[in-house]
Amino acid sequence: MITIIFRIIIKKGTEEEFKNVIKDLTISAYTEPERCIQYAFHQNVHNPREFILYEQWDDQKTLNAHLRRLEVLFGPKAKNSSLPTKLNDYFESTEDLLYKESNN
Repeated sequence: MITIIFRIIIKKGTEEEFKNVIKDLTISAYTEPERCIQYAFHQNVHNPREFILYEQWDDQKTLNAHLRRLEVLFGPKAKNSSLPTKLNDYFESTEDLLYKESNN
């Protein structure tokens, strides 16, 4: 199992638009054949521009399928990123932490 914690600070003024994007991302993560185990966004109550995405995937194959679906939904990847340019355009800054089960 792969767990990702993705911390995002979005650009000022994009909060409501980004919440709509979150809905599309979450629907995709749960409805595709190779779906996630867990996919949940959380918004910081003290800083509405800060979000955490908590993701869990069975394996790298299911995560890769998700990343390919993001390209279908949002267009081609940004340079030096696994995410589409359209998504990256919302971000002021990001930090991603990747974990795997310790017993593997």
